[in-house]
Amino acid sequence: MTKADIILTAENMFEDYHISALSQEISALLGTKEYCFFASPLIGVAAADDPLFETLKEPHIIGGHFITPQQWMENAKSVVSIFVPYSDAVKKANSSCPKDEVAPEYIYAKNYAVPFLEALEDKIVNAIKAKGYSVVVPSKEAERMKAATTAADGSRLKYTSGWSERHIAYVCDMGSFGISGGLITPKGSAGRFTSFVTDMPLAADQRSYSTPYEHCTLCGACAARCPAGAITVENGKDKAKCSAFVNSTKEKFSPLYGCAKCQCGVPCANGAPKTK
Repeated sequence: MTKADIILTAENMFEDYHISALSQEISALLGTKEYCFFASPLIGVAAADDPLFETLKEPHIIGGHFITPQQWMENAKSVVSIFVPYSDAVKKANSSCPKDEVAPEYIYAKNYAVPFLEALEDKIVNAIKAKGYSVVVPSKEAERMKAATTAADGSRLKYTSGWSERHIAYVCDMGSFGISGGLITPKGSAGRFTSFVTDMPLAADQRSYSTPYEHCTLCGACAARCPAGAITVENGKDKAKCSAFVNSTKEKFSPLYGCAKCQCGVPCANGAPKTK
């Protein structure tokens, strides 16, 4: 199995799944029985022993609680990152509504992307296992992820994870960061990531960038779009302010929530802008 096989699997699933049959409730809210929530996936591969994974343990990046590929799987050979971009319709809806509001289309896209990602993971994982290899999907290892961010006194580290999907994607040549904290991929910054570790050897992608913020022009558009005032060109994102606003969206959409205003209606919404 090669990366090309994984891409083909993803493309085929996208064709079968991308137009969603909606529940009566969502159909009534959006005024349609079908809606395209996301676009064709993007996939990147890194070697499990890529030195960049170890650098993620540095305190100013993620920290010592980051779990490396070899810690997930002793004989790990490859790490695969998958990005599912939101559709143009979703991004347009979230950029055209008032600044302090989040479009229902985005909220439901965030929700509908989850079963697609899980179905895609299962399809690829089962294909790899059928070849006799092993796979770990860190996002599904809830107890280990929780333990990684739990201190000895039982307190939890905030705004961090033992396996950051965006940082994994960075190592896998999927894109570089913006000041909002999102990853600017060739298909934009608005979407959902997942990834897995496997002992199946796959050819790693050669990174097309050399610095973490290479594709960010510091234009400040994401800061201007942020309803919480949580982003500045000088200091990046204030995660506490961002989290507080995102949590407030539960008042309208509970149990769902979200924002992504900084990823829609900006120069990096659909791809990497020309850098300075």
